[in-house]
Amino acid sequence: MIKRQLLLVCPVLLLASAVWAAPMCTSTTLNVYTNNDANNYSCTLDGLTFSNFSYTASNGLPAESTVQVTPVSDSSGDVGFIFQGAWTAGAGLSSDAVLVYNIMSSNGAMALTGDSVTLLSYGARGSGASATIVEGVCTTARQSNGSCVPASDAYSLTVYDNANNPPPVPSDAVVFTTATNTVQVNKNIVEVGGSGSATISQFENLVQTNGGQGGPGGSGVPEPASLFTVGSGILGACMLLRKKVRKLTR
Repeated sequence: MIKRQLLLVCPVLLLASAVWAAPMCTSTTLNVYTNNDANNYSCTLDGLTFSNFSYTASNGLPAESTVQVTPVSDSSGDVGFIFQGAWTAGAGLSSDAVLVYNIMSSNGAMALTGDSVTLLSYGARGSGASATIVEGVCTTARQSNGSCVPASDAYSLTVYDNANNPPPVPSDAVVFTTATNTVQVNKNIVEVGGSGSATISQFENLVQTNGGQGGPGGSGVPEPASLFTVGSGILGACMLLRKKVRKLTR
């Protein structure tokens, strides 16, 4: 009876370690994050949960499967993604894409304090050409009609390269009036070719946090290496326990 009870502890511990290992945000293509438009994928990064990704493009380009998503975080508590793809429009043409997702603190001590967007690779050449990202941020749940209520919880950021209005403004940031545990970001990525062309091929979107219990940029969510170490330790302990139980019952 004692042998059976002791050996039952191992599967329970291993199951607990598996549950603890929440999916981590990884470097992959956008269609994985949108779950091929099922919009039900979620992942964690440095104490934040990113979910409900959706993406549409007016002309279908660039396709989700060609957009690379790279998670980023730093010691200052900035967490988010770099998006890389071919958002472009030639002479006399325009393109428009919309990217939406939710961000929620998965660490009770961590709060979201701000948001930023930065163009990393872009260009607008020729009269009337422009490359622009307008980002709407809502620090509460949006209404069914898409509005952010109250209006004081809505923020807007704009970055652009406009050939008719130099110089470019490649970065914009906002500090929330009140720190929050949830945010929805809505990016409108627009290119107008004018008489030449406009392109955005890489941009970065980050949220700022207060760092939570893990310190600046820290997290209560374990990293993969830590999970591997814990799992290996549990497995080793179970093997040792099994040997000792065998000796006791001989």
